[in-house]
Amino acid sequence: MPELTILHTNDIHGHLTALARLTTVARAEHAAAAAAGRTVYRWDGGDAIDRRFEPCRLTRGASLPPVLAASGVTLQAVGNDIGLPYGMLALEHVAARATYPMLAANLRDGTGPVVNGIRESVLLDAPDGTRIGVFGLTDPWNGVYRVYGLNMPDEQDVAARLVAELRAAGAGLVVLLSHLGLDADRRMAAAVSGIDLIVGAHSHDLLPVGEWVGRTLIVQAGNYAEHLGRVDVTTDAGGRLLAAAAHVIPIPHDAPEDAVVMRAMDDLNVELDGIRGQVIGDLDDPLALDHFGVSPVAQVAAVALRDRAGAEVGLIGSGAFHTGLAAGPVTFGALADALPVTVNPLVSRVSGAALRRALERGVEPEVVSFRLRGLRGSPIGVPAVAGASVHVDPTAAAGQRVIAVTVNGEPLDPDRLYTVAHTDLDNEEFSYLSGDGVTLLGSDYTVLVEDVLHEYLRAHSPVGTPEVAWHGLTPT
Repeated sequence: MPELTILHTNDIHGHLTALARLTTVARAEHAAAAAAGRTVYRWDGGDAIDRRFEPCRLTRGASLPPVLAASGVTLQAVGNDIGLPYGMLALEHVAARATYPMLAANLRDGTGPVVNGIRESVLLDAPDGTRIGVFGLTDPWNGVYRVYGLNMPDEQDVAARLVAELRAAGAGLVVLLSHLGLDADRRMAAAVSGIDLIVGAHSHDLLPVGEWVGRTLIVQAGNYAEHLGRVDVTTDAGGRLLAAAAHVIPIPHDAPEDAVVMRAMDDLNVELDGIRGQVIGDLDDPLALDHFGVSPVAQVAAVALRDRAGAEVGLIGSGAFHTGLAAGPVTFGALADALPVTVNPLVSRVSGAALRRALERGVEPEVVSFRLRGLRGSPIGVPAVAGASVHVDPTAAAGQRVIAVTVNGEPLDPDRLYTVAHTDLDNEEFSYLSGDGVTLLGSDYTVLVEDVLHEYLRAHSPVGTPEVAWHGLTPT
């Protein structure tokens, strides 16, 4: 009877040295299984990289596929590590460098084609004649992908269609390589018949022996390359599932690092060194960061946002920055370190009253010190403002700290509408600009504030200390 082994990982999130150790264990497992006459596959459930790590930030993930390929990965589900923060073009660049198929059948606009470079499914023909159909799905994130023009179809409907198509194409064994999360995988197994195995990810669950839901086995191997998952499958002569057993293999902290992966990481570092050192502009003065006071580095970003949009006012939370910038040449790496979060530019029509309300909110101590999850550890900070001059009394009562505001030299008119360039830090979790008097005019989720700053520095260098917008503000 044909016997297969699937070695799987998920949610590595940039822990590449741990991946090198895991690969040593995976190669030993692969060799032992192959010696026993089993056909062996090595798959990944997605989110192998993470924007918290510099290799991802500098190339938006495009430099990482060679490392995964060096670890033996031959098939991967699309996670949310690239497409969600950086957009579909970045994901296409990652797929272009991947030597293995990347699967996400629901990553599309309605019934249109999947994103360029991504595939719905693959058919694998094992040497023993077993035909395996594998399809991929990724978490739709409650419709967030609409900002990239994707109205993703229902994943259960997509799964039912692909199970039927793969069976019709001769697949005896049907596998879902899933980045939906364990709860969604359980619902999928209960709702869609014909899926023999779900190799899961996204929820970072460690399932020591897997979990059966009806006739479907669900497996997942935790996270951070701390465990290798293994599934052993026995099929009949037609490739239909007869038996399956799963377990996970802990990776010892002292396991040797795989030489092939380490060479790939050396190549990665050479590539990154070249990118990191590229000069993108020049500063006459150092641009300091002070989340609780005036931040010249964020002020330059506010100016860049305003100028790019042709707006009257620019506004950005200083918490988007994690460091300032030194005087002299500004390199790609320095800016990536200073602005490591993925925020996008927006433009809104804002009444003077709503703008004043935003500025009041921007100096409330509890707001300034709030740690928004997306800022990766920074407080929201005092917002930097361009095109406006704001006088404050920090000792006044809440809601009365802003004494006077001028916009381009004219007193703020509460009834007038102003165009304000800001960022998607103004979201459902937190917002400076919300409520009456705020109308979103446009957004560009293909561009990051980092890109806006690159463009500004290239066009305006050398850049000096920007005009101070806040007057009377003292650190809290």
